[in-house]
This record gives sequence, C-alpha cells and structure tokens, in this order.
Amino acid sequence: MNLDVVGVPIPPAHAGTFKRHIVHPDLWLWDSWSYTDESGWHLYSLALSRQDMGGRAITPSQRNDFPFHIRHFFSTDQGQTWRDCGCFLEPTGDASSYYGANVWSGSMTQLESGQVVVGFTGIRRQTDERKFLQAVGFGLSEDGHSPVSISSEPVSCPLRDYTDIRDKGYYLGLRSDLGENSGEEGGPILAWRDPFCIEVEPGVLHAWWSAKVEPRVGAVAQARVLVADDGFVLDELFEPIVLPDAKDYTQAEVPKVYPCKSEGSYMMLVAACDRLFEGQPDIEVNKQLRVYRSQEMLGPWEIGSPAGSVVSEGKSVFGCSVIDQQPEGKCRMACPVTEMVAPEDQLTISIQDFGFNSTSHAARLKFTARGGDA
Repeated sequence: MNLDVVGVPIPPAHAGTFKRHIVHPDLWLWDSWSYTDESGWHLYSLALSRQDMGGRAITPSQRNDFPFHIRHFFSTDQGQTWRDCGCFLEPTGDASSYYGANVWSGSMTQLESGQVVVGFTGIRRQTDERKFLQAVGFGLSEDGHSPVSISSEPVSCPLRDYTDIRDKGYYLGLRSDLGENSGEEGGPILAWRDPFCIEVEPGVLHAWWSAKVEPRVGAVAQARVLVADDGFVLDELFEPIVLPDAKDYTQAEVPKVYPCKSEGSYMMLVAACDRLFEGQPDIEVNKQLRVYRSQEMLGPWEIGSPAGSVVSEGKSVFGCSVIDQQPEGKCRMACPVTEMVAPEDQLTISIQDFGFNSTSHAARLKFTARGGDA
C-alpha cells in the first residue's frame, strides 16, 4: 500500500547531489544506520515528507502523526557527496501486519553470502490510544537498494512473546497497555525497537535492540538470531544489558556495536535520553551520544573512556552511526541533527569526524551545522 492513500506522500529520489551535509528539500530526516560494500557507502534514515498530500506543511513536532518510511542514500567518495536513492521500505498499510502502521529504525548487515540483512522496527496501531506497539523485524536485500523479502512474522514481539521477554528480566507494562501513547507507568513509551546485528558465523546473527528494565531505566536487549530458509528465527534471547550509568537516563535507543580492529575490542554507541514522560517539552529533555567498551561481544560492558561515556553533550545530534573507522580510533559518522538547532538544519544529517580510544579521554563530538571535521 502506498502511503499516499493515508495522506502523506513519499517524494521520489531528489535529482541533486548533497555535499557532506544532507539537507533534503522534501524530507525531514532522523536516526541513521549504514554499511559499506565494494560499490560504496550506504546510509539509511527515517524520513517523512515536509508536506502532506494537500500541500500543508508538516512540522518536526508533528512527525509522529504520520507514517514514516526508510530512506536510502549512497556515496562513492567516502561521504563527501551523497545521492538520494529513494524509499527503501515503507509500512504495509495492513492493520494485521506487524509493520502495518509504521516503520522505525534498524540496521543493514552484509552477510558472507553477499546478501544484506534488513533489520527494522515494525509498528502496529492497535487503537487510537495504543499506537506504538513495536516488534523487531528482519528481511533480506540482494544489494542494499531494495528489500527482496521481509519476514511475515517478527523475530520478537512484546505482545506475542510477553511472558518469555519478562522471564528474561526485561520490563514490559501490562499486556493490555502495550503500545500506550502516554507511556508505561509514568515513564516513556514501550521500548522494544532499533535492531542492530553482526554476523558471527555463516547464517548466525548476534543482535541488539533498545529495551527497558524499569519504566524509567533503559537497557539494551541482545539475542542470537538464525537466518533460516523461510525467514529468521530467534534462537536465544539473552538477559538485558544494563549499562554502568543507566540510572543517568531513561532511554537507551538505536544501539550499535562495532568491532574495533585496532584494539581487539567492541564499541557500543547508544543514543541516550532522559525523557521522564511522554509529552514532556523537548527543551527539558537531554539527548546524548554515549559510548561503551567490551572485550567480548556478550559483555560485560564498561564506560568507554576515563572521561565518561558521553561523546556528544547537548541536544543537537541523536541516532548517530559510524560509517567508517580509521586507525587510532578515528571515525567518520552520520549525525542526524535534532530540532534543537537553527530551523535550516533541523532534521537533516551531518557527516562528522571524531576520534577516541579506550585509554584516553574521548574527543567530544562538536556539532558543525554543515559538516566538516570535529
């Protein structure tokens, strides 16, 4: 089902080229994930038209009133320029589908076979008061440019798998309230979203996604997922990762884990937020990029540097992703820009460089409105 039917267009691919900073004339953009193959750098984000079907402006604060889509951008010059490849994935529009109402953030992971695993969050709207029932979905793509198959059933769903999830130590509100717009027991909304994965052996994925252990304590879920002939299978859900300073924030969103080849360790990036309740004014909410380290993929996880876990302070970027790693801890990152900046930069994507390692103080990411080295 094309989203034009429900009142918001999906604009075609923009003909121009974006230089370093992706300021799309037709779209609001937020959150990011990426992967690199022999052809170049692939970048994905959530996207929404800046206008509805009637030509009326959609403001950033209104975006949750509309269905999103996942946008694909591509670079052949290491992120100096980007072209718009159009819509990658959209909701089905089918009320019975786990991604019928919306699609939220995820990941792209290239397998040894050459295929690409498409991870995403599916949103099912149960009632007008429960719009945000989330589920972890997976699919396959041949080349990163379009999905060829999306599993008909999610790998994990809080409604279907309620008891199993809670038995592992994760927090879920009352089954009857799952996806409640107003949040869970006074805290933010349900968190079972943003899957990110690494292939650990052929056909076996280690996956992480955003979760909770209390109504206002964010955590990271982790699981082993198998790539089967007929889709994807959750082989084992592990106990939650409660990060060392988790009490400092309420949500641990869009987690991403990267092997650090130069150090033989793993780095986890988390978009942390201290939102206390749904409807809280954004001006009161702190958003931070935080980093953690582990010698093993399964943990335990430690704060990323002697300076602490915070890499980016303030409200300007959220949902960042590493596109490329260089020696000595240097990284090139896609940094989605939040609403808390000048209007011309809101909900765009800036390409930034930063560097840190586990034995020195993290180099703080300094947001530059139009990109450039930090």
